[in-house]
Amino acid sequence: MFHYSGQSGPKSRPHTVHVAATRGPRCGVTTGMSTPRRPRRQRWPMCDHGREFSLPASHRNNCSGRVIEPFNQCLAHLTGDQQDSYFSQLTPGSSVDHRGTEFTQDLLTRLLDALRESSDGNIRLGECNFGWAIFQSPANFDNCTFNGVTRFHSATFHKDATFEGSRFNSEVNFSEATFSLAAMFEATTFNDAGVFYSTQFEGEARFARAVFFGPCSFTKAKLLGDADLSAASFMGPSSFLEAEFAKKARFISATFESEASFDKSSFLEVCNFSKCTFKRNTRFISASFDDRANFSGSRFEWNALFQRTRFSKGANFGTATFEEEADFSSAKFTRAAAFGSANFTGTARFDSTIFDGEAYFPSAHFANDARFPSASFHRKAVFHNVRFSTVAHFGLTTFRKDVNFAGAIFERTRRLGPLVCDELVLTGAEFHSPATLEFSAKKSFFRRTHWRSTAALRVRCASVDFTDVVFEGPVTVTHAEQRFASPDGTYLNESILGTVTDEVRIVSLQGVDVAHLLISNIDLSECIFTGSIHLDQLRLEGTCRFAEVPSGIRRSSMIPIVWTPRRVLAEENHWRAARHTNPGGWTPAPAGISQSTPGAISAVYRQLRKSFEDGKNEPDAADFYYGEMEMRRNDRQRPRAERGILTAYWILSGYGLRAARALTWLFIAMVLTLFSLILWGLPATGLAPVSSGTVQNEKITFSTRTPIPAGPQGSLTDRITSTRLEKGMRVVMNSVVFRSSNQTLTTSGSYIEMAARTVEPILLGLAILAIRGRIKR
Repeated sequence: MFHYSGQSGPKSRPHTVHVAATRGPRCGVTTGMSTPRRPRRQRWPMCDHGREFSLPASHRNNCSGRVIEPFNQCLAHLTGDQQDSYFSQLTPGSSVDHRGTEFTQDLLTRLLDALRESSDGNIRLGECNFGWAIFQSPANFDNCTFNGVTRFHSATFHKDATFEGSRFNSEVNFSEATFSLAAMFEATTFNDAGVFYSTQFEGEARFARAVFFGPCSFTKAKLLGDADLSAASFMGPSSFLEAEFAKKARFISATFESEASFDKSSFLEVCNFSKCTFKRNTRFISASFDDRANFSGSRFEWNALFQRTRFSKGANFGTATFEEEADFSSAKFTRAAAFGSANFTGTARFDSTIFDGEAYFPSAHFANDARFPSASFHRKAVFHNVRFSTVAHFGLTTFRKDVNFAGAIFERTRRLGPLVCDELVLTGAEFHSPATLEFSAKKSFFRRTHWRSTAALRVRCASVDFTDVVFEGPVTVTHAEQRFASPDGTYLNESILGTVTDEVRIVSLQGVDVAHLLISNIDLSECIFTGSIHLDQLRLEGTCRFAEVPSGIRRSSMIPIVWTPRRVLAEENHWRAARHTNPGGWTPAPAGISQSTPGAISAVYRQLRKSFEDGKNEPDAADFYYGEMEMRRNDRQRPRAERGILTAYWILSGYGLRAARALTWLFIAMVLTLFSLILWGLPATGLAPVSSGTVQNEKITFSTRTPIPAGPQGSLTDRITSTRLEKGMRVVMNSVVFRSSNQTLTTSGSYIEMAARTVEPILLGLAILAIRGRIKR
């Protein structure tokens, strides 16, 4: 009788199937973990050969073979005539009982010949019992037919044992048997239960193309040599619970029509389950693979359970198909784990799984939930071209090295992360639904990533590359100031990132339409904007930091230079570093970044300035206006006259943005005007009007005239007096506000005043404009 615990109907998690031998008059199998007890020898009448009752029991050479009635000896110790008499009574299909008997090759041959059909030469046995039998020579049972219950319980085969092509039409029991050399069951058919409980195969065990129509058990079996079960068919439940495969194990193209249990089994060398078909629940719970494990091309039509399984030297599940749940929870992969092109139709569980080696999932397809919460990847993880048709759970997942999602498709993933990794690659990935990404990484690459809907990126400790990204909906990129935490309050461990700060940097927006992009509290000091589209619609909120000009006194060709503080783009940084022989604090372009022209940089400055102005951020927009003017002034493609005007504009007032520079020039102009008036513009003495009159025909005519002012005489130092200084100050102060002082001036003084009334109000206006630009709301 064979009992197992399982369910029919809808696919469900399997129950453990244990197959073991039980005591009784018939060979049977039942569920249970207990080891069968060895029957007492007195359960059958034993041979009296070699008994010497005068000797102590420890010195008796007793034979445990079952006696042949009506004789008192076993088959091995019958005389020649007695054996002939016994064999003559046997016919094909007879039942035999030779428990404990020791067989030589000749004796076994004579026994089987007595059971051979004369018509076709086939050997047929009825119910037979070879329990505790000893086969000193090769045991050849090839092409035998066992029609009744067959027992080889605790039998010992000292030489090769072959059952190739044999057929067991009823239950067969090899539990606790020992095969010292090869055990050959190739193409053997087991029409009922086959029990190999605690059987020990010290040599090669071959079950290739064997067919088990009933349940079979290799529970606690020890296969110390190579085990070959290639193309074997297991029609009933099969149990390899706690089995030990010490050498190579081959299950290539094997078929398991019912439940298969390999719980707690151990594979010490290479095992090969490639192209196997598991049509019911398959269990490898707590199994251990000390060498490479190959499941490539296998098909799991029901649940495949690998919880707490240990893979020590690589596991290959490439092109495998999991039609129901695939559970690798708490499994450990010490070396590479390969799931390339694997197809997960049901839920894939990798909860708390540890990948000490590389993890490869290229071109895999997760048709249902893909769960990797709290998983740990200690080396590179490759998910490129993976398709996640539903939800991908990577909450609190840790990647100690790179994780590559290049070309991956996330159809319904609402949330990716939070996760920690050294380098995150989402190049060419697609997000078809609204998604939230939370991650901490040293570097992250989103080149050519396609966002078909809204998205929110909450980032820590990362440099982000958005080159050629496509945003179809609003996308926000924000700096997550607090460490990511699980629902129970446990913070994600970021120690693998080293001593990097939690600052987030965007390094490139090249080729991106940023009309739908919002950036908040992100470092843009290294960001490349050249080639971006709709930069004027980019929204920058919070504190977005840009690069600064070099501070302090710098030298360029021995000329000291002091840069006025302002925010600059990375492109200008790179351009100035390449332009100057001594960069003087400017940052050169990284490898692979092409040099932008001043014309292209000025266009970026102009669009970003408009973005700030549209956001009512006039003070910050001023720096980008300054950068735009600087690039236009240095653009050799522009007319020389325009560049000359811009140069003058820059020198006088810093493009109307440097009040100190305009006031300095105003002060210089006022001082020059003052001393010019004192030295040449004010007359030597005050001029009084002169009146004269004439009398003609009793008519008197008066006329008054002012003499032409005479220039000052004497040396230049004699001309500087307090009186002249006071007069000159009145002229200068009125000139600044574009007013006439009504002071009598020489001809030179008049021209000096006109120049002052033209230049000084302009400089004053530029200073006021610069101040206004810094305090305007």
